[in-house]
Amino acid sequence: MVGNWSVQTSGGSCRVQLSSSPALDLYRASASGCSNQDLSKVNAWDYRDGEVYLYQTGGSVTARLRGSSSSLSGVLAKSGAPLSLTR
Repeated sequence: MVGNWSVQTSGGSCRVQLSSSPALDLYRASASGCSNQDLSKVNAWDYRDGEVYLYQTGGSVTARLRGSSSSLSGVLAKSGAPLSLTR
């Protein structure tokens, strides 16, 4: 899952990078060019129970995604809006 991802949402597209660097009990992440306020604050991620979780500052879950190492799909936690990540 580590690497650069292109994000597609109903509000447009942006980029998210998932790092293998630890950040407490999670891994570091960063977002760029995201118009969605929640996505723009993504700073950590985790993989558990077959799902990728994206977190924002403060520890709130931004999104939950399922899929493969080349394509993930899921929803934004607050709005329930769909999003997809591709390599």
